[in-house]
Amino acid sequence: AEDILRRKQMPLLRSIPNRDLGRLQEYMALRRSEDLLALHPGTRLPGGLTGYAEITRAMDTLRSRIGQVRFEAIAKAADDLWQMNDENLQLLVNEGILSTEAHLALKTSHPHYIPFQRLDFVDQVHRSFISRAEASVSATGIKKMRPEGSVRALDRPLERLLSEVYKTQSLVFKNRAAKGIVNSLQTIERETGEEMVRFIEPKREMRLAERVTGEAHPTLARAERSRVWDTISYFEDGVRHLVDIPAPFAQVAKGLEAEPLGILNQLALLLNAPLRHGAITYNPFFIPKN
Repeated sequence: AEDILRRKQMPLLRSIPNRDLGRLQEYMALRRSEDLLALHPGTRLPGGLTGYAEITRAMDTLRSRIGQVRFEAIAKAADDLWQMNDENLQLLVNEGILSTEAHLALKTSHPHYIPFQRLDFVDQVHRSFISRAEASVSATGIKKMRPEGSVRALDRPLERLLSEVYKTQSLVFKNRAAKGIVNSLQTIERETGEEMVRFIEPKREMRLAERVTGEAHPTLARAERSRVWDTISYFEDGVRHLVDIPAPFAQVAKGLEAEPLGILNQLALLLNAPLRHGAITYNPFFIPKN
């Protein structure tokens, strides 16, 4: 994600003067407002804009304020950012988190996407850059917008757009890790005959695959969370798969920390507890000697 930011996003932002970054954000917000009016004619827009006429007037004001040359440079930078956003969505399609149909719907409905989270109703932007290293994905991270909209001011939409790449990379590798765990356990299951993987209903897509391959997958009506079984989830072909796997594997998958050795250190402390107590806690000579 940092590499994408360095190689692609930063050169694009440097192509326009710093003084015009706010204008770029304003331009992109106006273009998305046009998209939202096309989807929901009665929607309320940031800044209290009420229709195409006011959006056009705001766009003309922006053009006259900064001049045609700077306006065209901003429009070019915005087009490049929208192209990068589509490439970001394509990564989710390639990983199976987003279906081709969903991608097409998003691209068609929101060609000029920039985040419209309203001020005072959002998490801090820096949280986009902090991601728990969890080998499980339960949602695509794409939120549905309510059609009524809001006139409240936006919360740093350009900054949020740039941080989308971090969210995407996190989702892709979490999903890949979860699928890797399930695939590995299925391999062990085939080799040993021991039950290691149980898919949770609904699994219409999995049943369709069974008809093609003839390979049966155990399915349950509900997930089990116990000392024996626990669940992880991942996406494939745009469909979320919830899977029961042996609890120790699930605990590792969902308990990974930012420092990769964190959970291993915790396990080591538990394993070494008897030795530590024998050498220290129950050793009457430990304190005097030290």
